[in-house]
Amino acid sequence: LGRLGGDGGGGGGGGGLGAAAERAARLTALLREAEAVVRQSVPELRWLLRHPLWLPVPLAPLCKALQWESAEVAYLLLAALTDQRVLLHSRDPLVAFSAASALRCLLAPLEYSGVFIPFLPAGLMPLEDARTLLFDCSTPYLIACETLLVARLGAVPDVAVVADLDRGAVHKAPSTEWFSARAPPVLSLCTELAACMGDCIRFRQSGVQVACLRFVVDVLNLGSGFLASSRAPADDAARRQLALLRTFADDVTSRCRAKGLGADALASLQRARLQSEGAILADVCDVALASAGEARAERLTADGGAWHRGGQDNWAAGLLGDAAPHA
Repeated sequence: LGRLGGDGGGGGGGGGLGAAAERAARLTALLREAEAVVRQSVPELRWLLRHPLWLPVPLAPLCKALQWESAEVAYLLLAALTDQRVLLHSRDPLVAFSAASALRCLLAPLEYSGVFIPFLPAGLMPLEDARTLLFDCSTPYLIACETLLVARLGAVPDVAVVADLDRGAVHKAPSTEWFSARAPPVLSLCTELAACMGDCIRFRQSGVQVACLRFVVDVLNLGSGFLASSRAPADDAARRQLALLRTFADDVTSRCRAKGLGADALASLQRARLQSEGAILADVCDVALASAGEARAERLTADGGAWHRGGQDNWAAGLLGDAAPHA
C-alpha cells in the first residue's frame, strides 16, 4: 500500500489507497488508546455492571406493553419472584425481548434462577419441542416469544402466567390466586409504581426501578422489612430465632478473632451466618405455604401492617400463596 500510495505518477487510485491506509492507521491508534482507557477502568465498570440499579435495557417497553398498569407490572414481578412459569409474547420481537429482559432486571438484587430465554423465535425449534418446553417444563421459566409461535401451538399453558404484550392482557395462573393489588404489602408497591407511570410523558424509569428494588429488599430484609413489622405469631418466632442466631454468631466471631484466625475463616463464618438467616426466611415461607391452602378462601386482612389469614398466617403468605419460595 505504501508503494501504491507513494509519490510519483501512480495515479489517483494509488493516492486514494494511501489516504485510506493513513485513516486506518489513525483509527487503529484511537482504538488501542480506547482499549487502554477501558482496561484502566475495569474495576469501576465491574462495579457498575454489578450494581442493583444498573439497567442494561430500558423499562419503558414493558410498562407501555402493559398499558402503564401498575398492578400488572407488580403481578409479573411477584410471579417471577415466586417461581411461576412466565410467558411473554408479542408480534414485535424487539418488544418481546425488551420486556423479558426488563422484567428480569426488576428482580434486583436477586438473580433469576429459572430458565431464562429473552426471545424464542417461532422457527428456532420444531413445534413439538417448543410445546414440550412451554407446556411440560417442570422448572420455573421466564420466556419471551413471537405471537406467531403461540398461534401455531394453538393454546397457551394453563398453569403459566401469560402476557400478551400487543393487547396488554395478562392471563393469571391458578397458583397465583393469592395476589391482590389492593392489600399490603403489594398495595404500597402498586401505589409507588402508579406515581411513575400513566403514559410516556409521566413515565419515570428511575422511579419504577426504585419502587421494585425497595419491595424486593423489604421482602429479604430481616431486620427492618416486612418480617420486622409483622405481628403474626410465626413471624415473631422467626424474629426470636434470628436474634439468637446473631448473638451466637457474634460470640463465635469474637472468639475466632481472639484466637487469631485469618480473614478466610471469618469470611466462612459470615457466609454460614447468611445461609442460616436464609434458612430461617425459608421457614417463614414454609409456614405461609402450609397455611395458604387452608385459608385460600378467607379474606386477607391487614392490622397495622401485620399479616393475618385465619390467625395462622404470616406476611409471606400474602406474597407466596402455594408457590415455591424464590429465595
